[in-house]
Amino acid sequence: MSINNIQLNPQLCRILFSNHLINEKLTIKNAEIIENTTIASLGGNGKKIIFLINNSENSFLGEEEMDMLNNLLTACKITMEDIALINYHQNGHIKYEALINQFAPKKILIFGVTPAQLELPFHVPFFQLQKFQQQIYFLSPSFENFLTDTALKKELWIGLKKLFLS
Repeated sequence: MSINNIQLNPQLCRILFSNHLINEKLTIKNAEIIENTTIASLGGNGKKIIFLINNSENSFLGEEEMDMLNNLLTACKITMEDIALINYHQNGHIKYEALINQFAPKKILIFGVTPAQLELPFHVPFFQLQKFQQQIYFLSPSFENFLTDTALKKELWIGLKKLFLS
């Protein structure tokens, strides 16, 4: 008798394979949790652009930061209806796949969140455009830094012009 021709009777199969390698109930439950988790955002996401910020003090941004964001949007010829503003801190430290699944973005601007925190497989310097899969990523220091540092604000503007006005 060869090892390739072993035949097991039904009783022996039940004994040998009584446990599954994959817990089907747990897998289904995890999939349901992922599907039912929605990321809170502000804006209409009309042009599929994510502005991901990291602010532990506000649901989204403070008043001064929101004014600055509105000025940036106006300069880039977009509005709040065109973007989805998402606070990383308030959304349970989300990963980039969740952003992709819910918002289907074309551009993702990241302020104050590292690629490692999002589980992105790359790291690039601030204000540099990075294409990955179907999106363009733009990393930047935290939004609060731009309120007091004009040199940093100039670098941000140069990067945003490449992203939106080129």
